[in-house]
Amino acid sequence: MEKYTLEMTNETPRRSFIKATGIAISGGALTAAAGSAGATSGWVERSTPTSTQLSAVSYALDGAYAVGHGGYVLEREGGTWTTVTDDGPSGNGNDLSGSDATDDGQRLWVVGASGEIGEYDVASESFLGVVSIGDDSDLSGPDDYTDNLRDVAVTGLAGDANVYVTDDSGYVTYSFDNGETWSYTTPGSGSTIPAIGMHSDTDGHCSDTNQSVFADDGENWSKIGVDDRDENFYGLDSNADDNVWVCGNEGLVLEYDGSWSAESLGNVTLRDIQVTADRTSGLTVGSGGRVFRRSGDWVEANTPTEENVKGVVRDDPDALDFDPAVDDTPDVAVGASGTIIEHA
Repeated sequence: MEKYTLEMTNETPRRSFIKATGIAISGGALTAAAGSAGATSGWVERSTPTSTQLSAVSYALDGAYAVGHGGYVLEREGGTWTTVTDDGPSGNGNDLSGSDATDDGQRLWVVGASGEIGEYDVASESFLGVVSIGDDSDLSGPDDYTDNLRDVAVTGLAGDANVYVTDDSGYVTYSFDNGETWSYTTPGSGSTIPAIGMHSDTDGHCSDTNQSVFADDGENWSKIGVDDRDENFYGLDSNADDNVWVCGNEGLVLEYDGSWSAESLGNVTLRDIQVTADRTSGLTVGSGGRVFRRSGDWVEANTPTEENVKGVVRDDPDALDFDPAVDDTPDVAVGASGTIIEHA
């Protein structure tokens, strides 16, 4: 693995400085430093009730949930994965691509193709109707809004949540009243925004396929990088204003701590990433069943699958805003062909 520093020119002047790591930048080129390599074990593959692609995974109060193509929502119960629905919250079978739980874990929000948004109540084990981007927003009416939604981030408590949704057209659509009314903004160029994360009720980050990362300070989105890149960004984890992690299709993990640095994990497309707030541990996943665990350095793990892995969730003290009401809470990664792998 190789680690680089990146010199960026950001739109926010106070953040425009070069990270001093001791790795030279000569003539504008990146000079590599050797990283660590190795392997760890402990991942096991689980039986699932579907062979369709699973795109995202999240923990709610009663355990882990995975969402995927055809509107599949799966729940982990006592170590067994079962089907919540096989046609999505609307019953139309729209592909689902993102999920996130409220800060108390009592509601799971899911988003997907054709404007699909759903709010699932874990206590009643039911969707609370299909949430629409409605007439009170600046967007078109609910029956006309059919853009493909890509990711969702939720802050606040069940029934009183802030919900942030991204889509293929570069919008961040948001609601501060649990989906009753919606507004939207376009942080960047209109490129697809595959990932969004919030580290407080109104502060967070998103990344797009135009090599850009944007910060939300509760009022406005501003670009904080990443210049001189040509890869697509797919996964993002937002822990603080100056603690952001991004991964993409060139096998790079990019870290922002006021300036950007990048570490190469090799020839792999990375799709999702989660890192602890203290930066010491984390997971990133991608093509060919590849999983990398951070423990000081990024180290590749042995996994029992070669299917492309799309989403990952950790169970670390700072990974969740609530304590799940179940004892068995492994790290979980999901992907193509209904693949679910777990690490206790």
